[in-house]
Amino acid sequence: MQEHSQICLGRGAGRSAIKATMGALGAGVSLLLSLSCGYSARAANGFTHVSVCNCATTADFTAAAKTISASNHPSANFNTPVTATYTVVSATTTRTAYIQVSGELVYSLQGHSVTWVVSAAVPVDSTGASIASETESSQESFYGALDQTLFGANRGAPTTLNMPDDYAASFINSDDGETSPGIGQALILAGINPASIPINTVITVTFSDGTTAQFVKQSATATYQWLWNGVAHNKAGQRINRSGNVISNPNTAGVGGGSGSAPVWGNGSGSYWYFGGGSDCFFSGSVTLPDGSTFGSSGWGPC
Repeated sequence: MQEHSQICLGRGAGRSAIKATMGALGAGVSLLLSLSCGYSARAANGFTHVSVCNCATTADFTAAAKTISASNHPSANFNTPVTATYTVVSATTTRTAYIQVSGELVYSLQGHSVTWVVSAAVPVDSTGASIASETESSQESFYGALDQTLFGANRGAPTTLNMPDDYAASFINSDDGETSPGIGQALILAGINPASIPINTVITVTFSDGTTAQFVKQSATATYQWLWNGVAHNKAGQRINRSGNVISNPNTAGVGGGSGSAPVWGNGSGSYWYFGGGSDCFFSGSVTLPDGSTFGSSGWGPC
């Protein structure tokens, strides 16, 4: 069976099956925490599009977004500036970027033609705020953090992990005193040395009741080495808080779409994931392993 991951942008409330994943994010973790907690703070209602590119740098992502926008942009009158946000997933690196593109339709009387003219293309974070002033290294760290959070996995090394019931049978109403040592024990049970995992690594844990949550390794010596980063789902795949309450999509409108495919570099390199689009800027990503198990994440992006 081929390994692939799937990513969707649409109105839905979430996926029904999310397994556990692990991966290192490095310096992007501070931006990742902003990403995770920013889902409920934004109420943008615009146009967004999901696509794929052979990208690694900010220049790559912005160039790709400009090209994508030529055939995927908001409806507008001639000479009326509009703005859209493009979620661009790399097919060659484990990075995803949000690129905000501004442009307008220009009508030529001489040639009787209409041209889409881009006036700006800038990288933004999950709230839609520009990160153009950040260093290239910081931007690329954010792209790596964003990619892993949207997919619930490091696409370069997808790994499943389950929380032992002795520590917490559910994410709902759990606390760090249960989940942090539980993650350490789960790693040992999976044959992974907890000390070998770098600081700022994010792990998505599956609990026996079907709830899932992402945790970040914030220390190798603190009492609680693993802290929740704000992303969790119930067994129906809906975003929840720690009390188990469902978090509503802050986007009440907004249109979008997009589809494509790219490799997963972990077990079974050369296989693919797929993604598509819809409305309200809802976004979910998942990876399916050769044994048929699926893991991932979901939330909302800027639009």
